[in-house]
Amino acid sequence: MDVSQQNNWQRVEELFRRKVLQWSESLGHSAVSDETTKDTLRELAERGSYISEPHVATAYRALRDQLQQG
Repeated sequence: MDVSQQNNWQRVEELFRRKVLQWSESLGHSAVSDETTKDTLRELAERGSYISEPHVATAYRALRDQLQQG
């Protein structure tokens, strides 16, 4: 996340405008609890020596939970 541009939606819209992404296939959603976010922050710090902020931890956790084998 670009902290100088707190809402990155304009960038997402531009990708769709340029037809780099397709609406029906590209957008997804997920939610994680505050506790899960905190756990993920700890996990990233312990396993990867990576100090994250909550937005990245939430996105990482959502992606990790939705990945499928292969």
